[in-house]
Amino acid sequence: MASNGGMTVRKFNALKTDVARCYDDNKCLSMLKVLFRDKVADQTLAEITCVMDLLNDLSARGHFGPDDLTLLHDTISITKHFALGKELKNKFPSFPDVKEGNISTKFELHRQKLMKLGMTLILADVTKIDGLYNEPLKRYPDSWSMIIDLEDNLEIVKGKMDDFIESLTTLNLRRALKALTEDIGDTSIATLRPSSTTDAPDTDRANKDILQEEPYIMPKLSQEDFNQLLVDVSSWWKKLGNISILKVILSEFKDIPVAQIEQKNQPNALFRLLLGPGHISPADITVLVEAAVLGGQRGVEEKIKKTIPTFPGLSKIVICRFSKHRQNLMKFGNVIDTDNIEAIGDLFDLDKQTDQWGLIFQLEKNLKLTDDPTIKESFIKKLKDNDMIGEAKALNTF
Repeated sequence: MASNGGMTVRKFNALKTDVARCYDDNKCLSMLKVLFRDKVADQTLAEITCVMDLLNDLSARGHFGPDDLTLLHDTISITKHFALGKELKNKFPSFPDVKEGNISTKFELHRQKLMKLGMTLILADVTKIDGLYNEPLKRYPDSWSMIIDLEDNLEIVKGKMDDFIESLTTLNLRRALKALTEDIGDTSIATLRPSSTTDAPDTDRANKDILQEEPYIMPKLSQEDFNQLLVDVSSWWKKLGNISILKVILSEFKDIPVAQIEQKNQPNALFRLLLGPGHISPADITVLVEAAVLGGQRGVEEKIKKTIPTFPGLSKIVICRFSKHRQNLMKFGNVIDTDNIEAIGDLFDLDKQTDQWGLIFQLEKNLKLTDDPTIKESFIKKLKDNDMIGEAKALNTF
């Protein structure tokens, strides 16, 4: 993936500056220290305090340079900073395209799985693992600090992961287990689609005939108008929407770690998670609009028309960016009897939830309810066995 003819030293330094700025702004140094553990000496890693120093060390060691930007490409792909990839491609045409689903050639599978693990774990999970391995607790600030420490203490070792996997099993951290055991090339990762697509999601190609009209294609907005729209839509959700509903809706996108969705408690922060992978942009706000339809937020239509006067209205929107599974979950949430929220939680060993949307989010997080046919049918059978017929039927609405 070497660039065509490379780039000048000055442009190369400018590119490194942009990369460093992005990762520093997002406080990703610890994440990158986990990623580059096999390429930079431990002592050097311990002393590095900013991303530019890390990039300079990698460049000096010959891991990447003006004539070969593959390492940076793979780094962006693994860390899911796709907006950065687009920015670099626009500024430096020789920079290789970064696409979701690419398999790295620069990092071993073990290292890539550790990255998936770190992006999956939320702080509560980290605390559980901390308690299993440390007395007293080390109180890690994040998953990356924990992974670094466990590697230092040889609790996480390439080729000798059975004990650690057993620990995750003991703690019932299902997503963490999946991150470490599934194939890196798994095709379940959501595929990014341009705003002009008229196809249904891959999982629904066989059902495209149910779409009766073309989905509305938004005009490209200026950055200023896009920012204003994001503020307006977020303020509407904050005032009149339900944050748990929004979390369930945005869980559609598997390239956004569930840990990040769980930790965000403001609509604007949740919507901004869509920016990095490129699910929303000034050229495509389809997801924002369809989320309003799925969440029943019809009143936000006037907010959208304020920025886009030609917007035809939410009643004209055809859902094309969310799977039938996601639409079934929304129907499921809308029919769950209040008395059954606690009962379903008890059936699947979940913490008590205050509403049905928090329950659904936890069911998905713990892989109790997924679009896998076997898991789904088992879940529906459990509902039927406990006389939750309406709830079971809702999961097969679409």
